[in-house]
Parts: sequence; structure tokens; C-alpha cells
Amino acid sequence: MEATTPAYPTRLSDTQWETLPAYFAADSPLGRPRNTSLPAVVEAILYVLRAGCP
Repeated sequence: MEATTPAYPTRLSDTQWETLPAYFAADSPLGRPRNTSLPAVVEAILYVLRAGCP
């Protein structure tokens, strides 16, 4: 069974995601590989900001 994420009102549309890569640094061959997707991180930040979570 696949885990699914709920659709929050803060979830970005595909067209909004197309504009965001310019703001993120490219993956570096140095250091640890990323194990969390950037969309998941951005959506979590937007959720906290909109919901007013401490």
C-alpha cells in the first residue's frame, strides 16, 4: 500500500512549482545526499506559516 499525503490548502500547483527551482541551490556532489524532497519541505513550511503552528 502506498502512503499518500493529504491535499492541504497550502499545496502548490504545478505552475507554481515551475517557478521555484530558481530559488533553490543545485544539488552538490559534496556532503550528504538529500533524503527529503524539496517539495515536501516547502509544503511543510507553508502549512506551518498558514496554520500558525508554534
